[in-house]
Amino acid sequence: MLRAALWAAGLAAAILVILAVVGARTPQRSAQASARDAIALCRADQSRASLTPAEQRFVAGTCEAMEQRYTATYGTPP
Repeated sequence: MLRAALWAAGLAAAILVILAVVGARTPQRSAQASARDAIALCRADQSRASLTPAEQRFVAGTCEAMEQRYTATYGTPP
């Protein structure tokens, strides 16, 4: 009897963990993560040594615009 109760409690806990993980993957969270990744790639591109100073400034402006759009959309900085 005790073994069955422990098994049922373990199963219930596993189901709750699975639901929490699946529930955390909402479309908004996925879009937010994609936007953060895009900003990180933009900043990495900006630091490439092969870019001219003018190209670096252009990329920096694009990255800043992406960050502003992220903050306006999600209410927090990336």
